[in-house]
Amino acid sequence: MSIIVSNGQTASATSGSLISAASILSGGSAVVLSGGAVIATTISSGGKATISNGGTATATTIKSGGLLTIASGGNGIGTQINAGGAEIVLSGGTETLTSPTVAGSVPIIQSGGTLEIGSGAVLSGVSLSSGTTLQVDAGGT
Repeated sequence: MSIIVSNGQTASATSGSLISAASILSGGSAVVLSGGAVIATTISSGGKATISNGGTATATTIKSGGLLTIASGGNGIGTQINAGGAEIVLSGGTETLTSPTVAGSVPIIQSGGTLEIGSGAVLSGVSLSSGTTLQVDAGGT
């Protein structure tokens, strides 16, 4: 069963709890903190998710108008950013991209943030601030 979060609703995951296969739509948000996780979730136009303080987002899809923020202590793994979607990696946050392409996307990595491009992933349209780390694994571009 899929969870739909919209219109002022917030889904939260902390300390071992999980948000799985959710759709975060316009006006909806997700907050993932220490020990919490979000897996295989889609963030669409007007939806947003924030991952911080030991939280993890795995296999998230960001569609046009959706926003994923990886804040200090947060980890993103295998995020797919579609055209018009945005991901912001703040200082102390980390995102490891593993999807085959990330084209037409707008990942923004601020000072102290880390973005890793996994094997086979292609990154375009990235904005790097001074003090960021961009790691490209063998086979990534």
